[in-house]
Amino acid sequence: MSATPKEAGFHMPAEWKPHSGIWLSWPHDNESFPHLEKAENSFAEFIKE
Repeated sequence: MSATPKEAGFHMPAEWKPHSGIWLSWPHDNESFPHLEKAENSFAEFIKE
């Protein structure tokens, strides 16, 4: 029998808890981001910080 994710030690910490990394999905299509260029610029600024 396989262990559950919790039993294997995985958990989902609160977003304000300290963490060592972050996974971002770059905006890439106009359906999800109607103002794609603006979204890309915002992501670029966020990443610089």
